[in-house]
Parts: sequence; C-alpha cells; structure tokens
Amino acid sequence: MRYLIIVAAGARRTSSHTFACESAFAQHLRELKEELGSRFSELIVACPWMDDTLWGKLKDELTTIDETAENIRFVPMYRFGCGKAEFIRVLPGLLPRMRELVKEADLVHSNFSYDIFRPIGAFFCMFAVAMKKPVLAVDDIDRRRDAEMFYRTGRWSKRNYLMCKYIYDPMRDWLAKTYVRHIDLMLFKELQQVEDYGKGAENVRLFLDPNFSEEHVVDDEFIKRKVASLHDDARPLRVLYFGRFVPYKGIDRMLDAVALARSRGANLTFDIMGSGEQHAALRAQVERLNLSEHVTFIAPREYGASFFEVLREHDLLLACPLSGDTPRSTWDALASGMPTLAFDTPFYKSMAAISKAAIVTPWPEVEPFAEELLSLANNKRRLIPMVESAVKTARENSGASWLKRRVAWVDELLSRAA
Repeated sequence: MRYLIIVAAGARRTSSHTFACESAFAQHLRELKEELGSRFSELIVACPWMDDTLWGKLKDELTTIDETAENIRFVPMYRFGCGKAEFIRVLPGLLPRMRELVKEADLVHSNFSYDIFRPIGAFFCMFAVAMKKPVLAVDDIDRRRDAEMFYRTGRWSKRNYLMCKYIYDPMRDWLAKTYVRHIDLMLFKELQQVEDYGKGAENVRLFLDPNFSEEHVVDDEFIKRKVASLHDDARPLRVLYFGRFVPYKGIDRMLDAVALARSRGANLTFDIMGSGEQHAALRAQVERLNLSEHVTFIAPREYGASFFEVLREHDLLLACPLSGDTPRSTWDALASGMPTLAFDTPFYKSMAAISKAAIVTPWPEVEPFAEELLSLANNKRRLIPMVESAVKTARENSGASWLKRRVAWVDELLSRAA
C-alpha cells in the first residue's frame, strides 16, 4: 500500500535515489513513515522542486533522504516559487501525473489549496474523490484576516486589499466548504475554523501540530521552582522571543512594547534568540530605544536539550505576528512551562482557549501589549496558574501523541474504505 502526501514545501533531487528537503520536514516524514509501520510500504511525497538558485542558498540547511533505504519517494511537481503564468503553462503536463499518482495510492493526504493560483492540493483531492480513494486534507493557517492585516501594516495597496477581501477570500471560503463536503477528513489547526466550517460534522476535526517530545516537558519539581521564583518580587520579569528575524514576526513591535513598559516602571528583561535578515535593524532599534542593558541577543540553538535549557530560564514568550501564523514555538514554550503574550490573531486566540496559558491583546497595537507587560512585571504571580496549565496542556499534546492520533484517523479511513 502507498501513502501519497502533497505539500507546498520544496525539495531537490540529489541523485537517482536521494532527495533533500528542509530538516524538520525530513524528520516529520521519517516519523510519519515509522508510525505508519507496516500499513504502507511506501510514502510518496509530491511537492515543488527547488531550482539552482534556491538550492544554492539552502543546501547546507537541508537533510537528505534515501528513497531506496527509507521507502520515501519524491515526485517533483513544479518549480518552487513559480509565477502564475509558469504554473498555468506546466499544469497540462501535471494533471496526468497527478492522476497516475492518485491511481497508485491507497490514501491521499493533501494540503488545503490556499493559493488559488496554484491549487495543486485541490486537483489531487478532485482525482481522489473521483476514484473513491480515502483522502484527508490539512489547512495550516486561518488566513481570513490576512487582507486586513496586510493592508493595515502597509504591505498591500487598497486595490490588493479589495481584490483579496471581495474576490479571493470568497473563493477560498467556497473551496474550504467544498473540501468539507466531499473529502473524508478535513483537519484545521484553529478552533474557529472547526466551528465555522465543521458545524459539528464528523469529518471536520481540530489538528494540533507540536514538535516537542515528552522528554522535553518540564517535571513537577521544575514547576515548584518556577512558582517559587515567580513569588520573588525583586527579580525582573524575563521575557523571550525565539525564531526567525523576519518582518512579519513583529519583533520591532515587541521592542517598542518593552521600551514603553520599562518607561512606565516595568522591571523586565528581553532576550531574543535566533537569526535572520532583520538582525542588524533590530540591534540598531535596541540602541535607538536605549535598551542595550535590558535586551540580549542569543545565537540560535539546535533543537534539543540546549534549546529547551534557554526556554526554561524565561517566564514569558512574546508573539506579535503581523499576519496569519501557526508557529510551533508556542508549543515549545508550553513544554517549558512558559505562557505566551501575543496579538489576538486567530491562532493565538485558539491557543488561549486550548491551553489557558496565553494572554492576547488587540492586533497590532503596541500600547495594550505594553500595558499587559507592565501588569505582569508588577505581578508575576499572575503567571502561576498559566504555568501549571501550560505544562498540563503540553503533557497531553506531545508531537508523538498527535502523530499517533493522526495514524489512528488514517486507520479509520482505511477501515471505511475497506
């Protein structure tokens, strides 16, 4: 039996029997293949291919998979990052290939085609439904506020905003409802989508996607020490951001909020762990805001023990996304007993409801975010019940537990098909 998975991530063939892809994705494929066990003899990955330019930039960050040894096969579809015209040009050649892949598959696992100009997932689902193959799809991000977000933050013109809000968004909404109506299992990562599109339907479920292992979750002894530490009024509130230094993460707004909170008397420090294109600009902003004594940049750590060691030293994760985002960093924070202060994007509103360990403030305003920082710095005890809720949620939702749940759903689909 063959498991066909369609993703938007890019990959690159490196030999007749090997291919390379992003390391976390490679790990996920291996874990999925292992968890599926003997149910499927082969995992087929249909995704875009990287051109020489992208390969040159990323090759040192990718992981190689041996198709023969690991029974994970890469099928290139179209060039990663191709324009609409290029996709339309290659589509006639792709359709027969899609049809053949679905024909040889025993289960189709597709992404939701948010990109309506390159709706490859929708084509795969169409073939799967027509051939009566079991099919599941995953929508990673609720993007229904993106038009507003992109316009208000100056990244889109009014024309782009109106086109998205009144043409593209209704098309995506129709497509989501079509998926729900026709495929066997539709998985959303945010609660509001499950409620809006599922309305109690059995084939629509919430799917969480943490990466941490059970071994990464703090123990009861750590919780006791953390609670005792939060009773210490003398020490500063220790806040943290970790991840890529890119504009849509809103790190500049975090710095503005930290500066504003400190100007009003907040005793807090801010550590920023990671790297990226904004590094120099963020350092300059720290100097401009006179935060050099209170803000520290930390080099990125490899995911594992040393990474979680940094997280456990902090009290609060900051998140100021300027567009839709579903970062796994929030789950890593929960595993470390660290609540989150975030803008009220759909994802963080969903996480606040699920974990009871997140505080949300109006997007994308710095003032209320800074006021919440000030309040927490003045009363760290407010975090204590959230620390306990964070760890409880993490213990119930490790990456392995969700992988097992997903495989159980696959068994359910195969059973129905049989």
